[in-house]
Amino acid sequence: MKKSTILFIFLFCLVTTSIGYAGTYVTEELKDEHGNTWVLNGLWEEVDGQRVFYPSPPTGQVWVDTSRFETGTQIIEKTEYITVRDTIYTPTATLRQAAVGNHEMIMTLNNPNYFNIKVNVYIKSLSPDSEVRNEYMEQEVNDLVLSPGTMELTFDSVKRHEGFTNYEIILRVTENLHPDVHPDYEQVRELGSWYPDVPLYIEFLYPEVTLNTNNSSSEGSFGTDWTFRNPNTIDFEYKLEIDDARGRKTLETGTIAPGQTISGSEIAIPSKDSTNTQFFIGTFDHTKSAPSIKESQDSFTFIIASAGISLSSNKSDVGMQTRTESESTGCRYGPDNHSVTYTWFGASYTVSSSVSNNSNIPISVTVNVGPSSASYNLAPNGSTTGPSTSDTTENDVTIDGDTRWHTHTDSDSETISVTGWKKTAEESFSCNPPPPDPDDN
Repeated sequence: MKKSTILFIFLFCLVTTSIGYAGTYVTEELKDEHGNTWVLNGLWEEVDGQRVFYPSPPTGQVWVDTSRFETGTQIIEKTEYITVRDTIYTPTATLRQAAVGNHEMIMTLNNPNYFNIKVNVYIKSLSPDSEVRNEYMEQEVNDLVLSPGTMELTFDSVKRHEGFTNYEIILRVTENLHPDVHPDYEQVRELGSWYPDVPLYIEFLYPEVTLNTNNSSSEGSFGTDWTFRNPNTIDFEYKLEIDDARGRKTLETGTIAPGQTISGSEIAIPSKDSTNTQFFIGTFDHTKSAPSIKESQDSFTFIIASAGISLSSNKSDVGMQTRTESESTGCRYGPDNHSVTYTWFGASYTVSSSVSNNSNIPISVTVNVGPSSASYNLAPNGSTTGPSTSDTTENDVTIDGDTRWHTHTDSDSETISVTGWKKTAEESFSCNPPPPDPDDN
């Protein structure tokens, strides 16, 4: 309890500007000029440079601190300072996260006055995460000069997992920095702002994950490459998993630093039976509960299909046998017939093949074309020239081709058509002229 020597007066009319630290009530032992004392609850304010005590509840009377008033008067008379008595408005504060993924927060301070003031800033976390060092539980900036308008301060949010948190904020104005203020009024008491419970949601980014083929052309080394990156400004516990046709398995767990990228490979083809998809799953805070858990995934699809085969051919005619026939000349007066030779043309042919891997994984494929056979190792989506077969045929013939890898097959066929009989020679002749007319004799 403080003791003050004050002047007791009746309040009839008060036309002034006042400032004060709103809501700060104190109990004072007050003494008048005659030595009488009273113990009252109330509020101190400044009125025209004087400290005035307002009892609560109101009694219709106020108490004026005459000791300060007299001292101020003497200084004014002695130094002839110009006393500035403009109202000092209390600064305000708002909080926001610096950015999603950033553990820091920004306090925006607003000085509504047209002159500088000096303040002390205090912020306390009401729901800190246990991992944060104690030094961040309460943070403060003292003797901060606020120019008119806004200023931003950066503080640790004391959060290491996503979710709501709360803060207590106290702004205390300690000094009036108006260039013309009288020295008696430079120091400011009991003026400021108190925010007992300021909520804020701290949000973190999801992990960045990728999963892609490693493009190996060998079945034994084919698989996927994965990356896992922490885009946040703090460490995170993590778990990495692969989920595919073989089931779900954990690759690794640990702690990943801010901005760190982890990479690895999964060398395997989960299934050759049919098209299947592999998922790479990265999780932050996997041991926590929502909303702290942050899970991302990427996928790669293993396309499983038959190896395609396409047949093509080229051929040339080959005379296989001949026959000669007597055919009419068509001459009215002879000769009646002449000899015509026909040749049977078979074919000399070659059937070629091309083979394509319609899967995006490497395969070993066996290819048959007629009596010919060969095996090939094809890269993902690769192709090659397959076996061929050549022969001579007297009649039409169909050549079959097929491919086989694992349980997958494909086929094609090519038909060689022969020309058959074709006139290749005939006896030359001239038709006889008609006989002379009997009347000409």
